[in-house]
Amino acid sequence: MVAGITYHLRAIIGLGLVTAAVSELLFYPAELRWGLAELVLVYGALAWTAVLAVHMRAGGGMTGLCAAAAVMGLLVEGVPVFELYAALPLSLFWTSIGWHGVITGVTALFLLRWSLHRNLAAGAMAAFGLGVGLGLWCGHYWTVDGTPPGRFWPQLALGSLMLAVGHAVLPHAPNGRTPWARGAFAVLGGLVTVFFCLAALPALFPVSLVLPASVAAVMVLVPATSADPMWAQPARRRCVLIGLVAPGCAVGFVCSHGLDWARELNVWVFVTTALLATLLTARMALTRWRGTRHNASANRFRP
Repeated sequence: MVAGITYHLRAIIGLGLVTAAVSELLFYPAELRWGLAELVLVYGALAWTAVLAVHMRAGGGMTGLCAAAAVMGLLVEGVPVFELYAALPLSLFWTSIGWHGVITGVTALFLLRWSLHRNLAAGAMAAFGLGVGLGLWCGHYWTVDGTPPGRFWPQLALGSLMLAVGHAVLPHAPNGRTPWARGAFAVLGGLVTVFFCLAALPALFPVSLVLPASVAAVMVLVPATSADPMWAQPARRRCVLIGLVAPGCAVGFVCSHGLDWARELNVWVFVTTALLATLLTARMALTRWRGTRHNASANRFRP
């Protein structure tokens, strides 16, 4: 019993630290409308809810994690805040699926952990490269609304620390032996549903129906690849290498802050991640269709 509770708490805290760091502190000048603890808890609970939902749909691997991150993005942008409904249909892909799914889920979680698990050199290069990319992105965002660049450095230090600690705390991906997976999903999913019904649903009805419709669409497309874990489990001591995100991010920020090309770079990131989100969604649909077709053919020829 204690082991099961500890596992789910580690998952919520680990995912909360990783996703809040990449999607908030290393994304833009965060005002931290919630306190830091509340921010991590909200992100962690929504992320773990999404991961468990995809897991119970037998989704796994990078595709499964991307689907879970996309669902998390939809929930983050549509339940505690209402950004999802602000610029439809563009807001479905940015930032919900584009940044949360492609950058936070695929890059900062799946690829980073896979690189760390592979070897030290790959982990170090992945962490530093992720930092450079995030720094280049922040170079423009810290000029919007006249934000003083001095605010970047403490936010970078905190975000990098959260990212490293989150990866160290995060347990193995859910599998067939995960304790209380359905029970944890029922509790967390129920809480998310209650908050949605009390806030966004009545406040923005009927536009707010976009959220459950979008989440259902992603879940329907999740391909059954349960043999593959959603993320690798590198040795915990290797997570120290994630500290290289900080110097990489500092290099990217210094090279791009206040320069005209940084804004153009952000536009390209926006377009590219939205396109990748669309392609990953299409890939999920194709994989699901092929699996359904294969099962139908097998059942037809079964004696």
